[in-house]
Amino acid sequence: MNTAMSVSFRPQLLAALVMAMLSAPLLAATPIAETVALLDARGTFEASNVRGRISVTAWDRNEVSWSGSLGAGAKLVVEKSATRVSLSVESENGSSWTGWNKGPREDSVLVIKVPASASLDLSAVSANIDVTAMRDSASIEAESVSGEVSLRASSTDKLEISSVSGDVSFEGQAGRVDAETVSGDLRVSGASGDVSVETVSGSAIVRASTVTEFEAASVSGDVDFEGALATNGRMDVESMSGDVSITLPANTSARVTAEAFSGDLSNDFGLAVEDEDGPGSTMHGKIGGGSASIEIESFSGDVDLRSR
Repeated sequence: MNTAMSVSFRPQLLAALVMAMLSAPLLAATPIAETVALLDARGTFEASNVRGRISVTAWDRNEVSWSGSLGAGAKLVVEKSATRVSLSVESENGSSWTGWNKGPREDSVLVIKVPASASLDLSAVSANIDVTAMRDSASIEAESVSGEVSLRASSTDKLEISSVSGDVSFEGQAGRVDAETVSGDLRVSGASGDVSVETVSGSAIVRASTVTEFEAASVSGDVDFEGALATNGRMDVESMSGDVSITLPANTSARVTAEAFSGDLSNDFGLAVEDEDGPGSTMHGKIGGGSASIEIESFSGDVDLRSR
C-alpha cells in the first residue's frame, strides 16, 4: 500500500518555525490605527504574520480596513493597489526574523475587514488564522505553522487550507477543497466538487453535499466522510493507521474495492467480504448500477461503508 503524503508548505514558513520557541518578557503593544484602502470587489487581499493572530471578516464595501496591535520590534508593511492590498508584519529594523533571539517578543494582532467576494492569501507562523463571512470568493488560501486555521460561514470557488501543528476547519460552501494538516485534526463541512484531504497524526472529518472526486490520505488518524458521490465520480481513500468510515445515500451507484491488512471490513450494501490467504481481507462488488468508483485501503484500521 502506498500512503506517501504530499503535504507541502511555503519554505519561508517552515524556516520561521524556530520563532515559536523563543521567549522574552512582554512589552507594551503598539496599537494600529484603523486604516482604509480601496480594493476591487474581486481583488486579492494578502496578509502574513509571525506570532499572534490574523482575523478577517467580510463586509459590503469595496474597501480594506485594519486595526489591532503590533508586538515589540515589529512593523506593518502595507502595499496597495486597486486589485491587491497586502499587509505584512515584519521586523522593525528590517532584518530577518529567523536569527536566534531576533523573533518578535510579543503577539501582533491584525483585525481586518475586506470585500465579501475578494480572494484571500493568508500565511502565519506561530499564529492563528480565522476568517468569517466571505461570499462567492474566487479563491481562499490560508496556511499556518504552529497555529490553527478556521473559516466559518464562507463560500468560495477554490479553498486551500493547511497547518503544521494546529487544527484546520472549514464551514460553508466550496467547489474545490485541498486541506492538509500535520499534527492536527481537520474538519470540512459544506464541500462539493473535488475534495482532497491529507493528515499526518490527525483525523479528517468531511461533511459534503455531492463530490465528483474525493481523495483522502491519513497517517495515524481516522477518515470520516459523509456525503454523496456523483454518478461518474471517484473516491480514493488510504489510511496507514486509523479507521475509515464512509457514509453514502442508499441509492449510490458505484463499483467498490476495499482492502484491510489489519482491521475489519463491514458495509450496509450487501457487498461480499473475503479473507485473504495471508493477513487481511477484501470487500468488493457493485452498489446499484456501479457507475462511480470507490477504492479504500487500510493498513491498520477498520473500514465501514454505511448507508443513510
